[in-house]
This record gives sequence, C-alpha cells and structure tokens, in this order.
Amino acid sequence: MIENFASNLTNLRIKSGLSQKELSEELGISTQTISNIEKGKSYPTFTNLEKIANYFKATPNQLFGTSKEIELENAVLKSDEYSKTLEDILKKTNELEEIVNGYFYKPMLSYYDPEHGEVYRYKLSNGKYLNTTGDLYPGEEIDKDVYVVEQLKEKSIYEQIMDMYNAIKVIDKNKN
Repeated sequence: MIENFASNLTNLRIKSGLSQKELSEELGISTQTISNIEKGKSYPTFTNLEKIANYFKATPNQLFGTSKEIELENAVLKSDEYSKTLEDILKKTNELEEIVNGYFYKPMLSYYDPEHGEVYRYKLSNGKYLNTTGDLYPGEEIDKDVYVVEQLKEKSIYEQIMDMYNAIKVIDKNKN
C-alpha cells in the first residue's frame, strides 16, 4: 500500500494545479522532501502524512490505494452524490406538483347552496359521486368499504387552452 503513496501524492498535487514548490509552501515541508516522496526515495513522516491528508482532504484510499481502488471509491462517492441530487430533485418535484395543483387546479364547485354554502363533488370507489360541503380526502372512508377516490377538479388554464387548440385543429381538418 505504501508503494502507491508516491504516485498518488503526485496525482493529487497535479489535480490541484500545484507545483512541488507551491505544495511545499502550503504544507510547510521542504521542496526536496516533497520531491523525494513523489520519486519514492523516501516516505512521509506521520506528521507530514497528516499535513498531506488534511490539505487534500484525502481518504486513506486516495493516499495509499491502487488506481482501481481509488476509482471504485470515487464511483461510490459519485453514486452517493447522485443519490442526494436525485432525492433533491424528487423533493422539489413533489413541492412543485403541490404548488401547481394548489394554484392551477381548484376544487370543482358543483353548486352553491344558500343554506350550507359551497358544495363540491367527489368520485367514490363504488363508481358513484358524492356532493358535499365537507372537505374529504382520497382514501377517506365514507361508508363501509366505500372510499373517496378523488375530488373532482376544474381543468387548469393550460388544459383549457390545449382543449381549445385541439378543437381548432379538428375544425381545420374537417374544413379541408
């Protein structure tokens, strides 16, 4: 494992865009020591090893591993990073869906009852519809083995425009 240290240090330094002199100044280690370590002529002291690891925020694999071990570790780290990014995207998608549904889709008002107020229409699991003033939620049991499937919603402005667009296309097609 220690035999990989020289080439791994060189790779870390080059990826960071540093010369041996710049790295030696950053770490407070002589340029000759850095050069000897990278050539494999000497190994770092524990103190210098700690300085190098901390500076590059390097894992043991990045310092001592083979190129395959480093690639595997990087793949795992990227996989974790992609998983987090995907989780963030899904969370934002759900938030956006809630905003869109709340903004564009309004509960469909069946009618207004002067005595009870606004009456809304719900589709039930038995295929029937229920008009009520109460707020019901999908999955809510209304009667024995009868559940709310969905609250009927008005079409969004986008859907209404697309319906009109499609109707115009049909009319134009029928003219020809």
